[in-house]
Amino acid sequence: MRNNIPIELQARVFSARDALQYSIIPISYLLGGVLADYYFKPFMTTPSALQRFFSTIVETGAGSGLALIFLCSSLTGTCICILGLYHKRFRELN
Repeated sequence: MRNNIPIELQARVFSARDALQYSIIPISYLLGGVLADYYFKPFMTTPSALQRFFSTIVETGAGSGLALIFLCSSLTGTCICILGLYHKRFRELN
């Protein structure tokens, strides 16, 4: 971005990008707590075929719901990066 944005506009562009990027952090903290307490923790304590599959990866017990959140977010981020790598419009960006 430093090479393609004129110097007189870089401060505005980078501050807008950073504001958007860092405004997501508090939302993710709040959303992560709600998801862990009300969805993922009960999911990991209720026996089912999907729960048994995930329990082989993240175990069971205290913290297994939060571990499942980390697993899901890391897999999602990896898939988005791989898809972005092969998407034509993203590859054409300078």
